[in-house]
Amino acid sequence: MSADTFHPSRRAFLQGRFPRGERGHEAGNDELHISSLLVQHRPQAMPALEAYVDTQPALEITARGEHRCVLLCETGHQREVLDLIDAMLALPGVVNVSLIYHHAEPRDELEQPLQPPPGAEA
Repeated sequence: MSADTFHPSRRAFLQGRFPRGERGHEAGNDELHISSLLVQHRPQAMPALEAYVDTQPALEITARGEHRCVLLCETGHQREVLDLIDAMLALPGVVNVSLIYHHAEPRDELEQPLQPPPGAEA
């Protein structure tokens, strides 16, 4: 690809999103990545963690404990999940962030109505 036709945005470049043919990614990749994260932290870290989560539309605290919490993470790219994990690990008092579930699926498939299995009553 010539330098004249390849001009990714800075954000696309940093997130590794390139047009088809560049690094194996497809242009216009429209996936939804759903992840669960287990965050282990010191009790005094919870206010900073809550404040960080409030600034991130992709994150939601779904369960809380004195030393840990579970977060739901919905992003458009796998790299975004890793960036959020790295940012939480940098918060004072956060001991560990573990990815405990990850699922990716094209958004258009998620928006399709569910069909009952053959033979099931409606």
